[in-house]
Amino acid sequence: MTPSEPSNVLPEAEAAERLRQHLEEVALERDRAHRALQEREAELARIQRIARVGGLEIDFRDGVKNRRSPEYLLVHGLPPDAASETYDLLIMSGASIDEHIKGGKVVVLGMSKT
Repeated sequence: MTPSEPSNVLPEAEAAERLRQHLEEVALERDRAHRALQEREAELARIQRIARVGGLEIDFRDGVKNRRSPEYLLVHGLPPDAASETYDLLIMSGASIDEHIKGGKVVVLGMSKT
């Protein structure tokens, strides 16, 4: 069918097909962005391991919540289950840390002592 020929397709069907194509394009772009993000995260993890740098985030806004990167645990010789280490234990560990306080949130950069 050429653009000058009359269409036997209902307008709703044409609209549905355009929508399907658009959603397919959106899904492909989302998948590309997700893959790119995964690649960057893997690159960051490699760089952190090489530099022996890891991160710890402590949030005091709603109780004490914390998150440690796998690299942080590796740098400090902690097992994976130490991800729930309390703030008191962190301070007692004497880890070399650089703190940045923002609105009740502390971001800690843990670096190797070597």
